[in-house]
Amino acid sequence: MTVEVFDGHACELGEGPVWDDRSGELIWVDILRAQVHRRALRTEAVRTTETFPDAVGCVALRDNGGWAMATAAGPALRSPGGDPQLVATYTDLDGAAPPTPVRGNDGGVDPAGRLWFGTIAWDMTPEVASLYRLDPHTGRTVRILSGISVSNGLGWSPDGATMYFIDSPTRRVDAFDYDAATGNATRRRALAVMPEGAGLPDGCCVDRDGGVWVAMFGGGCVLRFAADGTLNHRIDLPTPQVTSCAFVGADLDRLAVTTAAADLPDPDAVAGATFLADPGVRGLAVPRFAG
Repeated sequence: MTVEVFDGHACELGEGPVWDDRSGELIWVDILRAQVHRRALRTEAVRTTETFPDAVGCVALRDNGGWAMATAAGPALRSPGGDPQLVATYTDLDGAAPPTPVRGNDGGVDPAGRLWFGTIAWDMTPEVASLYRLDPHTGRTVRILSGISVSNGLGWSPDGATMYFIDSPTRRVDAFDYDAATGNATRRRALAVMPEGAGLPDGCCVDRDGGVWVAMFGGGCVLRFAADGTLNHRIDLPTPQVTSCAFVGADLDRLAVTTAAADLPDPDAVAGATFLADPGVRGLAVPRFAG
């Protein structure tokens, strides 16, 4: 399968690709540099970069044209062209300061327009992070899971009845029964478990046939799992630290893949670049945050 460099800028920790169908742009973050990048899929398009005061773990599109964000301090909402406005700190959300400093990490929007996002400890201390849900109608954020180590990929099945979630060090892609009306996720179980030495599952996205595409950090690839957990497709990348993926383009028939250059002992020429591949299947349109 042909994989091409879409944007050769070397991100320290490229993450969270999101397709903006209104602007025709791919949006992705460089977490460690506190940057958000935007670029149209046209080869002549120029990348636009914004730098923020704190690390940005993920960006989700809002109905009003702005962004919902998971920052180093907590979830934040940004109106078009404005500054991010903090919704709450992680200390506020948990009722106490975390045992070690944490920052926002990956996130996603559910079929009803709620923002789900998680955290990670700055020093990588295990089991101190959490997974949260921000309701756009009430403005209330609740902690759904605690004892997480590296909160990562989130996605929903085409019918919205299954939620996927990744806590990377577990080497699992987990599935939950999902009630879109209430936002309740129940009956957690493993969809897939990665063997030791294959890398760690990181970000993910879901296609129209229900396949779950998983970026493998340290594994140099993106894997596709059917809804029953069967591994049935693999896309190899020319750099090992593959972080996330998203379907992009007018027909959602291309796969954007982010990577990271940070901490590689001998970085290759394309570490941290953002790639495009043709996966042979179309993706799902990701909902916008409804607040």
